[in-house]
Amino acid sequence: MYKRKIAVALGLAGSLGLLGAGPASAADRGLTQEKQTQQQRPAMPDSHEEDDYEGPEVIDVKVNPNPVVLHKGETEFEVKALVYDPAGVESVEVTFESPNDYYYFDLDYVKTRSSGVEVWTAILSAYPDTYTDLYTVDVDAYDYDYNATYERNAGSFSVKLNTVLSFNASPEGVDRSGRITLAGHLDRLSRDNRYVDYTGKTVYFQFKPEGSSDWTTISKTTTTNSSGDYARTVGAARGDGTWRAVFKGTGNYASARSGGDFIDVT
Repeated sequence: MYKRKIAVALGLAGSLGLLGAGPASAADRGLTQEKQTQQQRPAMPDSHEEDDYEGPEVIDVKVNPNPVVLHKGETEFEVKALVYDPAGVESVEVTFESPNDYYYFDLDYVKTRSSGVEVWTAILSAYPDTYTDLYTVDVDAYDYDYNATYERNAGSFSVKLNTVLSFNASPEGVDRSGRITLAGHLDRLSRDNRYVDYTGKTVYFQFKPEGSSDWTTISKTTTTNSSGDYARTVGAARGDGTWRAVFKGTGNYASARSGGDFIDVT
């Protein structure tokens, strides 16, 4: 194992315009400390004893939200690591890696829980030209006794571009023997920071009867045309209720769900 070279990683991040974390403290970034809870210190690995422990223990690392969905302009997300070391943790560094990208960041100390576990975190920024991919998270942790732990594949997260799905059900009032038109438009965020028509994608429909909290996906679907528009007619025999449209997403683009539209069936 070896320590990542920060200059290399920052050079990549700068050239791609992807992610960035400034030198400000966690407090300066508006992070709030989570409430301290009384809990026992997590068990140490069987291969380590307290008196011969060689480096910090990386208990957990998470990226929130996951997936990171990119919107126009800047999208912020958080990375948080839980680390324990009886000598105290001096620094924590994370590396995000995918087949196409490589990024490196220092985390900021936030607090020490009553168990002795330390919380380290950072707010990072991503932009639409970020590679949409599955990223693994490596953690390098250092204590004040100059010991280090290199935890590979400690976590993972995905990055996707945003989609927007509009929807309308009509007519608002219809006879039970009549037909309802479900129509709308699907957009996707492009890497050059603008929304464009998303063509050739399957749109699903869901129905929630009046007085119910449960949505049901119906069997009928439709596909967006060359302008990103879609339309489908369904029977009104289901009665009064709310309709909505759903796009399930792809490997590169996030899922989308429209608002609901209530239809009064007489």
